[in-house]
Amino acid sequence: MLVSAVVSAVLQVAVVLVLGGLVYFPLRGKAKPSFVEFLGLGRTTELAVLAGVVLGAIGAVACLAIPGVAAAGRAPHSVVGDMVAAGLSGETVAALVVSAAIKTALAEELLFRGLLAKRLYAWIGFWPGNVVQALIFGGIHVGLMALLHGSAVVMAAFGLFAGLMALVAGWLNEKPGKGSIWSGWALHGTSNVVSYLCLAFGVFH
Repeated sequence: MLVSAVVSAVLQVAVVLVLGGLVYFPLRGKAKPSFVEFLGLGRTTELAVLAGVVLGAIGAVACLAIPGVAAAGRAPHSVVGDMVAAGLSGETVAALVVSAAIKTALAEELLFRGLLAKRLYAWIGFWPGNVVQALIFGGIHVGLMALLHGSAVVMAAFGLFAGLMALVAGWLNEKPGKGSIWSGWALHGTSNVVSYLCLAFGVFH
């Protein structure tokens, strides 16, 4: 299971990097950034990463405390539901962490806060672009919760939570994080890892 999770995570990140390359390499002009800068993979600050970790943990606990969210997160055919059904062990816990931090969080940060958000910032400005990317991210998570048969209230709450986290991640990246997505990944990855482990071990009911 762990090997499968690692391979799946690497492939998902690779797909986003290839997509980023397809957008980046046709660009021309003296002002063209490096590919690393284009996707926001440069250095960030320790303070921004620390803030991401703290906010991610707090956000995960707050979201799981919403009635119905935890039950939907452990539903059959969800990531956590499938791994719990396979039996909790050191391997399944490690697979959950890889899925949470790399397959989901890193791939989504590259796509949404790297490839998408940075194009929006350049096009319509930071705050309008940040709001747009957060609305898109939140809307997609409403759809994901719908697939898990969450109620309308749970879908709305989860979408709002995801959108707010995306808004904060965008701000962390571009302001204290000096344009790097690593602080947003710290927030997103921590939120996912805390959520997955809490769900797996039944911390929230």
